[in-house]
Amino acid sequence: MAQMQLKDIKKDYSGTAVLHDINIEINEGEFVVLIGESGCGKSTLLRMICGLEEISAGELVIDGVLANHIPPQKRDMSMVFQSYALYPHMNVYDNIAYGLRIQKHPKEQIKQKVHEITTLLGIEAYLDRLPKNLSGGQRQRVAMGRAIVRDPKFFLFDEPLSNLDAKLRVVMRKEIKLLQKRLGTTTIYVTHDQVEAMTMADKIVLLDKGHIVQTGTPEELYDHPNSLFAATFLGSPGISLIQGKIKKEGGVAHFFTDDQIAFPVQNLPALQEDQEVILGIRPRDIHLSTADKGLKMDVLIHEYTGAENILYGTIGDNEISAAFSRKEPFENADTLHLIYEVSKSHLFDAKTKKIIL
Repeated sequence: MAQMQLKDIKKDYSGTAVLHDINIEINEGEFVVLIGESGCGKSTLLRMICGLEEISAGELVIDGVLANHIPPQKRDMSMVFQSYALYPHMNVYDNIAYGLRIQKHPKEQIKQKVHEITTLLGIEAYLDRLPKNLSGGQRQRVAMGRAIVRDPKFFLFDEPLSNLDAKLRVVMRKEIKLLQKRLGTTTIYVTHDQVEAMTMADKIVLLDKGHIVQTGTPEELYDHPNSLFAATFLGSPGISLIQGKIKKEGGVAHFFTDDQIAFPVQNLPALQEDQEVILGIRPRDIHLSTADKGLKMDVLIHEYTGAENILYGTIGDNEISAAFSRKEPFENADTLHLIYEVSKSHLFDAKTKKIIL
């Protein structure tokens, strides 16, 4: 098995709390991404899992066994660091083989395993090279090879792609996900990049200031954010946020912006008269309309990405962004009329910043 439970995990440094009541269930073979802004505690949490940081309170349970005080080398985990952490004086072969030599594996077995892993990662031609003579992507593959060759129960990745250029990050995230699916190894991956989280994760754990904000699949966090923070953190282009108040007529809720523009909203039971709310609309839930049906948008910026037309503009005094598929009829104009899928929009309480259900 390769399962893990984090139960009420806390971390503090000299009385200053940096992680608060962290509860996560990680299933065998799952790809779990820890994501959040810099300083939210995600890398600290990963280091606590692998034993490089002490757990201040709570329980880390691995395959049913309390692991708080199990030393790092006995937790059967391999970690890939942001800096690659390769031995500069060792060639590729020796970097990958080092862990097996420490464990006193037979020489022929080491040779066979290194050959298998380097072939799998496409770096078999670089076995004699030193790290300084490798590209960033090649170094990352060597770091992954060193982690994989030990056949651990868990892979831990700490922002492994942040030092790579944009094009190579796309290639490497695909390779890491394919490799994890092929090997079936339980993986915990730290990143601040929401695209990495959305494209790679089976489960996302979103952190903010040492607290878990929301846990779920990428689809759950994107389609059903539980707070304003979750809604704004994931999604590109970002969600449009419009402030206003609820007015009720005959028990039906209506939303009016501060400049008295009416936006259609779902008639949620919790909505109250004069309640201050924030309406969230995803750019891809907005569509072109005719003048007699839609809201009038003044276009400020038009970006063409090849797959989409992305527009930034205003409806009255309210900033909004829209993304249209290249298949959707579109005329480059200063003004457009829009409609949106009301059932996919979100309403947040302006005071608590939590979702209204």
